[in-house]
Amino acid sequence: DLERIRNRRFHLYPHLSVTISEVKGVSPKKTLFCEVCLDSVPYAKTAEKLSNKGLLFWGEKFEFSEFPSMREVTVLLYKGKTKRPQEVGRVEIPAGALYEQGVVEKWFSLKQDRERRKGQATIRLKFQYQVLNILPFVKYEDLQSYIADDYHLVIRNLAPQLPVQHKNSLAKN
Repeated sequence: DLERIRNRRFHLYPHLSVTISEVKGVSPKKTLFCEVCLDSVPYAKTAEKLSNKGLLFWGEKFEFSEFPSMREVTVLLYKGKTKRPQEVGRVEIPAGALYEQGVVEKWFSLKQDRERRKGQATIRLKFQYQVLNILPFVKYEDLQSYIADDYHLVIRNLAPQLPVQHKNSLAKN
């Protein structure tokens, strides 16, 4: 069983969050959508939406966990319907840059083919990338027994330090 093997040895747990917020500088009244690729493999797609006055807001967030190691994240902007889309532009981000910075949120210029370039379209993206080092389960046994046996000490010391939102989140998990 894969879970049992994973609990017995050290492993890495990669997690990537990509938020596609909005795009500006695109042709008005065009149906657009984005695709998120990890090393050129499509992993997610936004809803198709109609641009209004060269602006379009998605606000879509995608979460990826336990994927194979990657070298690059690419966000592609397409116009047209899903069956026959035409690429408008792309943003390519090396995974190393995301790992070093942790959180990247900014406007990116879309790379476009020269013959199709009329104006510079930009897209606002947010990336959060982290790789957690997970120890073998036996390494957590002392912590687990401490929490199970002396939970009242943990609660007494932790409760005054945590904001209400974190307490609610902790109680749910």
